[in-house]
Amino acid sequence: MVGEFLKKRNIDDIWANFDPDVSDPQRLMFGVKEIDQALKGGLLLGKLSEIYGPSGSGKTQFALSLTSEVFEY
Repeated sequence: MVGEFLKKRNIDDIWANFDPDVSDPQRLMFGVKEIDQALKGGLLLGKLSEIYGPSGSGKTQFALSLTSEVFEY
């Protein structure tokens, strides 16, 4: 039952819509001035971003905030 909602994809499917020449990419802003400035306006939509840091640095809170923003988007 779990698998019926998931579409199995291969790497070609994932890269099919990739456009490296996007001149004005959309960004997901957090609404926190300091974070948005550090990310140069927010996270790029359609791009992979890696968040890393030591234990207790706020990575999980950052991910939860991002999830909240995505659902509001």
